[in-house]
Amino acid sequence: MKKVIFVMMALISAMCVNAQTVESSRFIDNWSVGLKGGAVTPLNHASFWGDMRGIVGLELKKEVTPILGLGIEGEWTINTSGWARNVHSANVFDHQLVGSFMTVNLMNAIAGYKGIRRLCEVEIAGGLGWLHAYNTKSADINSWYTKFGTNVNFNLGDSKEWAVSFKPSVIFNMYDGLYTNFNSNRAYLELQVGVVYRFKNRNKTHSFKLCDKVATQSEIDALNNTINTLKSQKPDTVVQYVEKVVVKEKNVEVDNIKLNNAIGFKINSSDITETSYASLSNIAQWLNDNESVNVVIKGYADKNTGTAEYNKRLSLERANKVKTILIDTFGIKEDRLTVLGMGDSEQVYPTNDWNRVVVFTTK
Repeated sequence: MKKVIFVMMALISAMCVNAQTVESSRFIDNWSVGLKGGAVTPLNHASFWGDMRGIVGLELKKEVTPILGLGIEGEWTINTSGWARNVHSANVFDHQLVGSFMTVNLMNAIAGYKGIRRLCEVEIAGGLGWLHAYNTKSADINSWYTKFGTNVNFNLGDSKEWAVSFKPSVIFNMYDGLYTNFNSNRAYLELQVGVVYRFKNRNKTHSFKLCDKVATQSEIDALNNTINTLKSQKPDTVVQYVEKVVVKEKNVEVDNIKLNNAIGFKINSSDITETSYASLSNIAQWLNDNESVNVVIKGYADKNTGTAEYNKRLSLERANKVKTILIDTFGIKEDRLTVLGMGDSEQVYPTNDWNRVVVFTTK
């Protein structure tokens, strides 16, 4: 029992840590619906094969974090034979259960969530709810159940909105009319396969998005000390220092004119932030002042998020977004701009997180 409590505490700690790295989501985000079916049979050997029958089910699930999921489900067994001998139902279904469940994504709990779903993920699942048996030779039976199982999910496509899931589990009928307990003679094995669809979130993806790195308290304290020191210096010195520390950009120099040439992005995103428009305005002004110069817009991605193929596409999207704004918002001629998606094959900066950028070079 102590080992179980220790494992649960470790998983909860991992959930809390992981929840700090993803963008906050609304209640309507990260929902999925699943259709499942397969076979169910009692676990006692005398009737293991003889009482096997089909089972179908539906489930609705909300992912609270990349690790923790909560949901509700309903399952119905096909009427082929009774779980109790010589007791048959007159209905198409002879048993049903309705209840709630919780899942823990072991892959994300152990290896961390990287901003995109893995091709294969393993979850442990547990649930409880109402169990009902339809009888004809006696009164219908109402009971309650507990359920323990595993979900092996194969996520499909680039956006991972679809998944095929293998779902073995064990169900315990917890009440025999006299006692409530775990009894292997009232246990049933389910072997099901499911198809899951994940609805689109407000961030236009089908999964959680990582937020930018959050500074630690020691980093914040160090920055505040630096700011307090700078307050006593001349304003020009403060401005020059802040530009040097915050921008961290390479420069292109043409005719002794320098162009601040890096536009940053959030992880797994090609959206232009409001603060980037100020830099784009300066770039547009530089282009207007140097009309004979054509520019290459190069998009990049960091190495620690996504596949090489995905990062190639993402970097090109970032470059195209910058190009579109320069044309539509600032009136730069399209024939002066060329876009390239560099992916993660090149890293502009030695720090991985800084490479979610678009940079400018002259032809």
